[in-house]
Amino acid sequence: MYNDWYSSKKIREILQISSQCLYEMKESGRIEFKKISDKKYLYKLPESFSKNEVKNIAIYARVSTPKQKKDLENQINCLKQFVVANGSIINEKFIFSDIASGMNENRNGLNKLLNEILNERVSKVIISNRDRLTRFGFGYFKNLFEKYNVEIIEVNMTDEKTFEEELTSDLIAIIHHFSMKFYGKRKNILTQCKKDFEFFDKNDK
Repeated sequence: MYNDWYSSKKIREILQISSQCLYEMKESGRIEFKKISDKKYLYKLPESFSKNEVKNIAIYARVSTPKQKKDLENQINCLKQFVVANGSIINEKFIFSDIASGMNENRNGLNKLLNEILNERVSKVIISNRDRLTRFGFGYFKNLFEKYNVEIIEVNMTDEKTFEEELTSDLIAIIHHFSMKFYGKRKNILTQCKKDFEFFDKNDK
């Protein structure tokens, strides 16, 4: 397979690169090619290439609430433009997103991304900023990704208004979470006390 000649479109799909990047590889002699017509070339995969070496660039985007769906679309488009502007192309299957709190540790899109990373199919993860990946514990993700040779790239396109709104929403979620735990614990104590009083009252009789 690796001795075959490929069209421009096919070689870009295999190597996950843009037309500009392929042109630069051709001009610098980093890829073998042959001219078959005035405008058409065929290319060979680099000798160092192996199927396992070619990984995908993944995009991960997140917003907190459904009313921010338009913001999510804009976030994804900006990240795609960033990837293309840096000489690569995006496989649509490697665009992951969630509408969920940054503190939610069981997000569908994030779980799919992690699965691809653990299966060693990702080389880079592009995010607008680290809060999109997680509100807390970014270092844990970074350390995990590094073990699989995955680089996290932050584009830093935070909207301060959106950030403040989402942080407020997350803080409210934290308060609600611990309030419910406290209420549940208090309810259990009161229930147990009631049972104890009923027990002693019954025995006194």
